[in-house]
Amino acid sequence: MAARFLQLHLLTPFAPSNLNRDDLGRPKTAFMGGVERVRISSQCVKRSLRLSDEFKGQVKDLGTRTRYLREHILIRLTELGWDDERATSLTKALLDINKISDSDKDKKDQIVMYNSSELQKLDAILSEVRPDEALYTAITALAAKNENKGKGKGKGKNTRAASQAMADDEALRKKLTFIDISHCSVDVALFGRMLAADPHHNVEAAFQMNHPLTVAAAQIEPDYFTAVDDWSGKMNKPGASHLDVQYFASGLFYTYVNVDLEQLRCNLGEIPDKETVFKGTIVALINSLTCVTPSGKQNAFASRS
Repeated sequence: MAARFLQLHLLTPFAPSNLNRDDLGRPKTAFMGGVERVRISSQCVKRSLRLSDEFKGQVKDLGTRTRYLREHILIRLTELGWDDERATSLTKALLDINKISDSDKDKKDQIVMYNSSELQKLDAILSEVRPDEALYTAITALAAKNENKGKGKGKGKNTRAASQAMADDEALRKKLTFIDISHCSVDVALFGRMLAADPHHNVEAAFQMNHPLTVAAAQIEPDYFTAVDDWSGKMNKPGASHLDVQYFASGLFYTYVNVDLEQLRCNLGEIPDKETVFKGTIVALINSLTCVTPSGKQNAFASRS
């Protein structure tokens, strides 16, 4: 029987660095075994992996993580000739029909990982939604029904006209639906996604990772530095032009990674040449884990182990 899990254990030495800062600008830490150790968040490492040249060079089908889908749709509809009011209503309707946003005037949209195929389908839908009053009415009415689904259930009779209206609504909904998890981009399949508005669109991550920790106690140290002005002598202005403190730490970091191979295959879905994509994903992941370093403060410390 083939193994279900791929488990990796890595040791990486980092010279003085600040790869992942907390809210005070200091390296993140955690207590373990009674001592304070330096920590790098798993989210930081995962983002570094999926955006790295090593990963993108071997994996072609990658998704997009953004909370600006609303703005993207709005801009596209405006370019197609819709006026601002109708473009705004249509944007909200499309998001409601696809159940991917609970945003209102006082909240920002949730950041979501979208499959490349989903964004391609969205662009195809938008290119077909030309200014048309009847189409505008149909889409906004469908979104309103979607919002009020279940309210007033049982009222009225199931007439032939009502059945036809339901069939028309379903056909339009299908045409306007771009969210699809029947197959996922590689990074969505690995790292998963969560949609608060509709759990059916969630993808269970196949990749798990601890927060890398130093194997021994580590101390956060301050680096007091000055910036010297090249013209200070010329202007008879002695002393530094800028003083500040930045923090750093060093140590040998332990990282544990677990990949659920069965979940990864399931998330990838039915795609052409699936086994090649699957194996390429594992190779890209291992290469990236051994080559990629978080980018924090690299210009100050050059800690690319």
